[in-house]
Amino acid sequence: MSEQELRELDIEVAEKVFGIAPREVRPRASAEVVKVWTTNPAILCDGAWEACELKRHGDPPRYSTDIAAAWLVVEKLKMTVKPSVLQVEEARWLADVRGVCDDDRPWRGYGPTAPIAICLAALAAVAS
Repeated sequence: MSEQELRELDIEVAEKVFGIAPREVRPRASAEVVKVWTTNPAILCDGAWEACELKRHGDPPRYSTDIAAAWLVVEKLKMTVKPSVLQVEEARWLADVRGVCDDDRPWRGYGPTAPIAICLAALAAVAS
């Protein structure tokens, strides 16, 4: 996956799994508008923060490349993650989500890395 595709995956996970959408906020003493990704109401107040402080919230977490961020998805959806038995480059990792639907059907994601597999399984589960 390209860097752009990975960032789009991060945005989709932030919006669909965590319900975080970008908000526009005006920094203190500025007419500029900064896009932030947070649910923290203190951050979302116009004029309360300097632009440099808001830029830390300028992108969603890197769920698709950072295992610590991806693990937040695992914890939220109570997923299992393990190496795949397929052992092909595109599907080295398997992430599994159960209990999202009433029928306890598993939702799976395969990927070359654990974070990508986690993101794909999570999006499949929340889309159901």
